[in-house]
Amino acid sequence: MRVRAGLLFIFLLAMLAVGQGWAPSAPAAGTGMPAPPGPSAGDLRKLGAVPMAGFTTDFAFATPGQAHNIGLAAERLRGLVVQPGKTFSFNAAVGPRTPQAGFQTGRIFVGDRIVQGCGGGVCQVATTLYNVVLLADLPVLERHRHSLTVPYVPPGQDATVAWNYADFRFRNNLNGPLLLWSRTEGRRLTISLYGPERPPKVVVKHRILATYPFTTQTLVNASLPPGTEKVVTPGQPGVKVESWLEIESPGGLRRKDLGIDVYRPSPRIVELGPPVIRCSELKKGAAKSCSCRFAKPSCTGSRSPTPT
Repeated sequence: MRVRAGLLFIFLLAMLAVGQGWAPSAPAAGTGMPAPPGPSAGDLRKLGAVPMAGFTTDFAFATPGQAHNIGLAAERLRGLVVQPGKTFSFNAAVGPRTPQAGFQTGRIFVGDRIVQGCGGGVCQVATTLYNVVLLADLPVLERHRHSLTVPYVPPGQDATVAWNYADFRFRNNLNGPLLLWSRTEGRRLTISLYGPERPPKVVVKHRILATYPFTTQTLVNASLPPGTEKVVTPGQPGVKVESWLEIESPGGLRRKDLGIDVYRPSPRIVELGPPVIRCSELKKGAAKSCSCRFAKPSCTGSRSPTPT
């Protein structure tokens, strides 16, 4: 469920925002509105909160639709409070990824293919938050890997979400509320977490167990000029990775296993235009009955002919 702050906390946060005169910053992607920076040290002292963890990912590769969706989802996380003992749900906080909710079309993964879908890019926000939660040493209740590797974090550090069946959830197991803050600046997304105590030092570790090469698939596209080719997707290898946390505590270094993730390879897909066949290359006598497929009947060789 979507966790909301108590009335007193909301009042304090609003008063601090006005009283401290937070300065405007770069517009949040997709909103055109300034994304305020995180609360100042003075604000946090008044709230009894300290910075716990933060994580930044880059979305320079994103399409305009993806960049819009990243900014919109990040905006919906900004200022959320998770009370002690409560569970945060990404799907409940962000809501359904539909055009009616303001989301646009972007790249998504379906099996081993990269296709277009509404809400593409939102998973980067879930991934960024997942890494914040790991660094804050909070218990993760639900997390799903992508079917393919993503370009903004190493394999094993991503989190995919889908409305109604794949969520990202964590629990506040501390004695005070947690405050989420997010902002986009340029093509960088940062999510920060504030709470009642500083976590131990946490380092995310990985070990590659196997790699899987991608294949190349070629398809004929009659709309392309004869003899040309177009790379639709470049292909990417799959990987099997083991992930864990190394946590420095007063009692020494401890390890927390995150499990093993397997990512599928995605094929390189190349579209080919029809082959160029010159009438002089046809069998003797066939040129007399040669007709061309793409232009006015002509056997000059500039278009691909179809022998009749």
